[in-house]
Amino acid sequence: MKMVQNKQIRYIQGYLDALSDISGKQREFYTRLFLLENNEESIEEKLKTLLDIELMINVVDEKNYKDIHINYFLEKLILFKPFSGLYEGSKKFTFPPEVLKEYKDYILFHLSDYVDFAFEDENIEYPYKSDMYFMLLEQNNKLFIALVQKVQDKELIWVFWQNLYTQDEVKKLFLEVQTSCDEEYHKKQKNTIEFI
Repeated sequence: MKMVQNKQIRYIQGYLDALSDISGKQREFYTRLFLLENNEESIEEKLKTLLDIELMINVVDEKNYKDIHINYFLEKLILFKPFSGLYEGSKKFTFPPEVLKEYKDYILFHLSDYVDFAFEDENIEYPYKSDMYFMLLEQNNKLFIALVQKVQDKELIWVFWQNLYTQDEVKKLFLEVQTSCDEEYHKKQKNTIEFI
């Protein structure tokens, strides 16, 4: 396994760390990002090395998508907790839905741009569609989510860890993201067929 040093990835990691602190609960959840040379090693072995984990990692559930945009996943995984958990239960601090939508759209637009820039730095032009491997993983009785984004000879591995979530909550989030992506994916496929 060969990790790729890429300044855009370092920039995205800083961006993700800032998002993870929005709720004010330090390390309640975090996102890790790794850019690798694509090889035949299993995701379980890669993650054990990347996350410095000794115990076994098991794949609980997995869904694969071809030619899909990263935004379908990031919209739910990156933005789910910061904006749903901020000032939770507070009557004094509330945000109108249109304000939340504006900020979510802004963050997604810039984040997906940075992902494209990272791939372009690796001489991959127009990496707007990727093969995605969306996975629910278990390690030491804790569940977490990983997304493997493969473009040509590179793969970007996203790890989403909700530290205070129960197994049921992580499973629910995984299924919500999968349902949302399935709906968007089928819409895209239908539009493509009608266009042809």
